[in-house]
Amino acid sequence: MTRTTDDVRLATSRFASGLVAADPEAEVPSCPGWTVLDLVAHLGNIHAWAGGIVDTGEPGPTPKDRPDPAALQAWYAERAGELLAALEASDPEAPCWNFSGVQETKGFWRRRQMLETLMHLVDLDQAHGRPTDLEADDCADGITETFEIFLPRMHARGHQAELAEPVSFVATDTRHRWTLTPCDGLPPELTLGSGVLANDRLQGTAEQLWLLLWKRADAGIERVGDAERLSRLLASRLTG
Repeated sequence: MTRTTDDVRLATSRFASGLVAADPEAEVPSCPGWTVLDLVAHLGNIHAWAGGIVDTGEPGPTPKDRPDPAALQAWYAERAGELLAALEASDPEAPCWNFSGVQETKGFWRRRQMLETLMHLVDLDQAHGRPTDLEADDCADGITETFEIFLPRMHARGHQAELAEPVSFVATDTRHRWTLTPCDGLPPELTLGSGVLANDRLQGTAEQLWLLLWKRADAGIERVGDAERLSRLLASRLTG
């Protein structure tokens, strides 16, 4: 799915708005050991890192700045603004490094930063006990990115998915379907859309499936087939 700078702007604006009256010391249940302060520092520094990559087309070090707990929103908004300026000035088709080794254009970072921000918006909201309103199509795109980008990345880093038989992920609201098939010594093969539905499958809304893959929530998922095989796959380190 093609993304624009406005998509990133909306996501970062929502995160910034979520920082109004945020508690810097609140624990983030989906990120054990983190407080909201840690979460904001992480996302702001990732924005700065990604903006630098978009500017130069080359990798660079990740900043390790820490916000003033009394000025979380202002600190975050400044870094989000720098990212947006870099994206706005860039040609999305221009060559640019990214950590995946595929889709090496500056447009990659529009999608990645939007989805990164939305997932951390979920973290921020969970820390304050409130729900997050997510668009189903954004969540479906997040699932596709997980399988296209992060699953091969984790495989290359030595974290191989526990996948003995094909597994289908079925989004009941958007009608998207993703099927992973094991490939000996290689990352699982991804099939999108129509085709044979695997005997083992996970079904839920696109939001439920995306949050499941990123270990943010597991409610509402229907498991069909071999429960042990499905559990082993979900226990794998699929993202990171």
